[in-house]
Amino acid sequence: MKICVALVACVLTAWLLLGLAQWSLTAHLRDDAAHLLAIAASGESPYHWRFRTVEDIVAGRAFGAGKTTFHDDTLIVEAGADAFDVGLPVQRAIDLQRFPLVQITLDRPEHTELRVVVREQLDAAERISAPLALPSGSAVTTFDLRRLDWLDQDRGVDAPRKAAMLRLRFALEAGQRVRIASVTLTRREDAQRIDLNAAPAAIVLPEDASARDAMLRRVQETNPRTTQLVRLPQRDGTEAQILLRNAILDVVPAAIVIPENAYVESFVQARAQPRNEAQSVPVSPRWFLVALYAVAAVLVRLRPPRHARLRSFAEILVAVAAPCWLILGGNYRGSAEPWQVVAIACAMIFVLSLPTRVWRWSGSTQGWLLALAVPAGALAIGLLGHHDGVPTREFGPWLFERYLVWALLQQYVLCVVCTERWLIVTGNSAQAVYVGALSFGLLHWPNAHLMLATFAGGVCWCSLYLRERALLPLALSHTLSALVLLALLPPELLLNADVGVRFFQ
Repeated sequence: MKICVALVACVLTAWLLLGLAQWSLTAHLRDDAAHLLAIAASGESPYHWRFRTVEDIVAGRAFGAGKTTFHDDTLIVEAGADAFDVGLPVQRAIDLQRFPLVQITLDRPEHTELRVVVREQLDAAERISAPLALPSGSAVTTFDLRRLDWLDQDRGVDAPRKAAMLRLRFALEAGQRVRIASVTLTRREDAQRIDLNAAPAAIVLPEDASARDAMLRRVQETNPRTTQLVRLPQRDGTEAQILLRNAILDVVPAAIVIPENAYVESFVQARAQPRNEAQSVPVSPRWFLVALYAVAAVLVRLRPPRHARLRSFAEILVAVAAPCWLILGGNYRGSAEPWQVVAIACAMIFVLSLPTRVWRWSGSTQGWLLALAVPAGALAIGLLGHHDGVPTREFGPWLFERYLVWALLQQYVLCVVCTERWLIVTGNSAQAVYVGALSFGLLHWPNAHLMLATFAGGVCWCSLYLRERALLPLALSHTLSALVLLALLPPELLLNADVGVRFFQ
């Protein structure tokens, strides 16, 4: 009877995790579509680059420059002996037919020349514009990419139609400086605005892949004054939906992709924010919250509640608060900001300072065999899901060693710290295993199948830990399982190992 209840709970949890992932993706696509619809209705542009930190330019520096600094929300570049490039971060290809106008706010010395460097695809050859002579002084410079002369290895070519890579190449005398405040790509002068009140119809894609691709190519060749709306079907899993969205934007970069399950809501939300600025979100007092978190960690560590269950619950909350804030709060986007580093450092210091029950590195032979049964199951799942003729994903050197260290840390927090305390809170080993595994799965939000995998793995690892109190078998099991699934499962089943809003990108 207990086994049946456990199986039902696990199946129901898996269904709820998939539902949470789908809801999160739909909400993200809806918000993104509403934002772009509002911009298109107002005639504004989504392509703005401001220069406040090293994150605002490619590689955090100007290529070939003598010195690159950031001051007063401007990028200051000192020229070296040769021309230098400022790389503008481009998340996806930009449609230069619909956004051909460049506006640059900068302060430059005399004899400054500017070229634009574009790659239509990341593996394509560079197209370089003829030099523009810029007068000295501080002003907004505007020019049309369609009207520039373009070269590909000293051979004249047509103006690029899209940009997967975009750089500004400056030539000025060595030691002189240029200050760049902002760069914007704006719409063509005759661009048609979307009427949000009319709710224009979106393109419905056929199910057949070849017919869909042909339709998208025709859409891209339509009137460049218009903004194309494409309805995204949501019948498949979240990973497949993200792949389809990316495929649409690869062919029609300026399209606004609207989720099928929130089509009307996207327009309603767009009408509520009619201008680009309406999307801005007030900056939360992050450093103040980090300070509060640090104070809470110190208080819980030095003055914990006397009751054992309450103390254990408080310690769990502090241990997982920082990663929950970053991942479930949508704050982690792939590169850690200073306040995030401090928050995680506080969490790690707190976790490592907690007293723990006696645990050991290795376990019994049976414990090792049970731990290795998990990657064996992952291998079976990977082989079942793997497509014939599709190459497995390759990993770089030292990945196994790095991931093993990462898995050791995760298993320490999951099992030694949290599951042990969930056992005190619940007084029941099955409930402790379930809650520990569920929290582990949720920390991989919104990656649907990764949440399922980590929940299932968490059930196994938490159970094995309470049986063996051994850490190394669990870390090795975790490492092998993750690498096997990432290597074998196709992208439509396991897109990547990203978590947080980075998964949507």
